[in-house]
Amino acid sequence: NGCFGASCNKKLIIGGGSYSDGQSTMKVFEESDSSSHQFKPIMPLNSGRTGASAVYSRWHRKLIVAGGTSTYLDDYTLYDLRNVELLDTTTSLPGTSSLSSNRWFTCKDKIPGIFGANVEVFSLQDKIILADVENNKIYEGRIVDNPALNGTIHVGRYTWTPVPNVSIVWATFPEMHEPRYNHTVVVLGDRLLLCIGGHSIHGDKCVKMCEYFSYESNTWHIGPELPFCLQEAHILVLDDDCLLYTSDAADE
Repeated sequence: NGCFGASCNKKLIIGGGSYSDGQSTMKVFEESDSSSHQFKPIMPLNSGRTGASAVYSRWHRKLIVAGGTSTYLDDYTLYDLRNVELLDTTTSLPGTSSLSSNRWFTCKDKIPGIFGANVEVFSLQDKIILADVENNKIYEGRIVDNPALNGTIHVGRYTWTPVPNVSIVWATFPEMHEPRYNHTVVVLGDRLLLCIGGHSIHGDKCVKMCEYFSYESNTWHIGPELPFCLQEAHILVLDDDCLLYTSDAADE
């Protein structure tokens, strides 16, 4: 329940969530190579996460996991995760592309104001975009690499360095023209941040107007209207100019 995944270098990476009986948040990730079609375990997350979001950043060559909830002290305490975990995809053992020995690195920087599982994470050039659609907040994070490494790892005759110390500088996005919740945010290629659908926070009405964010002007721009109301949709980017959407709550 509540697992998440991402496509990374022709591999499907899945993990997180909780067991079907609701016990204990899982921390295990698995990778599936497109050639072998078999899942293999890789290093566990530092914190179990249910309902989080994951994305692969081609810019940083890292897998990024954000958001979600976890359990603590024998499942008695449920708490929200407000940091990001990264998996470096460039430190595999020599002669292999497997991520089985790579470590997850937990960034110390707390995300301001993001709670719970209703978080989506995106990669946009050198930035991390986090959308909290329940609370109408969008954040931008910039990864800052620290050259000081966390020591070395020794496995057999191989020795290599893990992920460097990493900090993320967070900033809040400007507010949209029509603040909303239960909307959908998606990144189109490396160019635009697009917001679709949702409900207005100023009244019980759906928002058909789309908005897109331009980094050149650092402002939101009004786009075309949808022909129907769209709530909590899942949008899949087919290419830079084409979208496919599905929704459990689209009303004519």
